[in-house]
Amino acid sequence: MFDGVSTVQSEFNEPVESSRGMIVDRIALFKSAVGLIILLLPVFSPAHHSRVDFDTSSVIEVEGELLNVTWRNPHPTFRVRASNPRGEEQLWEIEASGIYVLERSGISGNEFPIGEHVRVAGWQSRINPSGLYITNMLLPNGAELVLRPGGDRRWSDVYSGGDWIYHAANDDSRGLFRVWSTESYDVFIQASLGIEVQLTEEARATMADSAALDPCVPQGMPAIMVNPLPIEFVDRGDHIDLQLATFGVFRSIDMTDNANVDSVPATKQGYSSGRWVGDTLEVNTTRVSWPYFDDAGTPQTETVHILETFTPSDDGIRLDYTMIVSDAASFIEPVTLSWYWIDIGEQMFLDDTCPDAN
Repeated sequence: MFDGVSTVQSEFNEPVESSRGMIVDRIALFKSAVGLIILLLPVFSPAHHSRVDFDTSSVIEVEGELLNVTWRNPHPTFRVRASNPRGEEQLWEIEASGIYVLERSGISGNEFPIGEHVRVAGWQSRINPSGLYITNMLLPNGAELVLRPGGDRRWSDVYSGGDWIYHAANDDSRGLFRVWSTESYDVFIQASLGIEVQLTEEARATMADSAALDPCVPQGMPAIMVNPLPIEFVDRGDHIDLQLATFGVFRSIDMTDNANVDSVPATKQGYSSGRWVGDTLEVNTTRVSWPYFDDAGTPQTETVHILETFTPSDDGIRLDYTMIVSDAASFIEPVTLSWYWIDIGEQMFLDDTCPDAN
């Protein structure tokens, strides 16, 4: 092994631009789908950045001493001491996907050998020449850690990480009321990429600058539902609690149908009323004050209406989800998205994605 840096062509070079000038914005959007993922991906303090801030056209390899590991939200960080091409010492500030993402792929914080020689690969920051978003790490024992969600091994046949690990529970007795988890990173992203948003001329004219939206501020409906972290339903009789791990956001679903909806104050998450249609929970949400459909700055108005359905499978393992968002002032046609969660026996937790934000 040598201490230093090398560059190779990346096998991953995804487009990062959206076509906001088009009437149809294909989840140009629902960057919020990817928006929450990006928070689970790296950020450079004090501002948060997405993959557009990294050069994904090439992979940088760095070899040197692993000086320290900070295992905390919103993302673990590493520091590696290597030599630059001139033979001078260079300290690399390295960031990884969020803890939830890594632990779902079987990687824990005690696997990184501080003080030992490692090789890392990743995308170099466009902002900080000594910054890196890590995709892979080769350990001194020859084992490899795949640190990019859905990524592939690079050097070794002995590796861990990459794909999310799950074992579906086998209990259909609880119905809807339990913790539901995203099956895999790829399932979630593919569902998000299937969304089409047809904007009105008025909405396109008022499109916000997504760079101005603070990713450490929890979004309102419907964007807050588009994320890969667990959710939990709790039966409270006259209402149902819907707890999201993301930012610890809590939604209450009124099952009485007694409220005078027009008198309910508008809030970020809106007012939700539910009813049972067979085994399906149908939820209608109005009175939403949050002005954005997604974190790309797509506008929505307070007349937005959100229809959600949650349907457990017959075997109790899967929860199918559909959301239809209607807002005549913003969307030429209602926007529909669908995906599913599964029961893997996961415990609910409240994710403080930006612990230093408050």
